[in-house]
Amino acid sequence: MSITPAGIGPALLNGAVAPLVTAGLFSKGDAAMCDTTLSGSGALADVAAYTDPGGTIVEQLWIHSPKLTTRTGVHVGSSEAELKKAYGSALRLFQAKENPYVRAYFLDEGGNSVVFLVPDGGDGIDKILVMSTALGEASVRNLEGFC
Repeated sequence: MSITPAGIGPALLNGAVAPLVTAGLFSKGDAAMCDTTLSGSGALADVAAYTDPGGTIVEQLWIHSPKLTTRTGVHVGSSEAELKKAYGSALRLFQAKENPYVRAYFLDEGGNSVVFLVPDGGDGIDKILVMSTALGEASVRNLEGFC
């Protein structure tokens, strides 16, 4: 399963939540931070899915696992240099003045983005987000917190 701007494997942005829960890929777990958060399991362990307020549609995916990669092999833990080598000019650096604590590199496609977060003072990706481009920029501005 690769991380893409559309999602990860069967976990697609704007896709239905119910089949993912039925398949055992996501559940409401102890790690859930918000009422609209699901925790991944199996191949999607260390992935959080944030849903619409009704809990029926996937709106965001947050990847914490180094086991999941993009098609070019970039993953949580990859260096900034590896990220830039893999994507070059396709990457867009977004640094919000409201959040100087992170460098966010966007890989945009069709209104969605894969967002690679590198903490200030660090050289490695510590989190990868998949969501609409507008929501990704808002997440970076708001220090990532969204429910």
